[in-house]
Amino acid sequence: MNNYATEARRRGRSLLVVEGDHEKNELFWLVFKCYPELHVDMENIWIYGTNIYMLYEDIIREYGDDWENEWTDIDLPFVISKKKNLENLCYKNDFTNIILVFDYERHDPQFSADKILRLQNYFSDANFRLIA
Repeated sequence: MNNYATEARRRGRSLLVVEGDHEKNELFWLVFKCYPELHVDMENIWIYGTNIYMLYEDIIREYGDDWENEWTDIDLPFVISKKKNLENLCYKNDFTNIILVFDYERHDPQFSADKILRLQNYFSDANFRLIA
């Protein structure tokens, strides 16, 4: 018998990935206060801290240029928790829903409508929502 102890994973959570503090602390705080039936814990709102184009680059860094092929299964919570050096890595199986909320950032030098479309096409299913 071993003495390994791990914290039990909480399941059935919704993860909301936002670009910055404003979205979490003002916008979604108000939304969840008005609609408590959504059952989203403020702990499960992760501030990514950069724009959608950096997220795109992080996905490529982790999965390669052909990340959107049918054999690749992107684990976005893993990519983000790894980048943010969270104490406990998270995985998409830890969440029921994953919602991404980012500005379109048309003024950004890295702007690419193609990148936005690729992300929307990949993350448009029952478990992921991309709002850009």
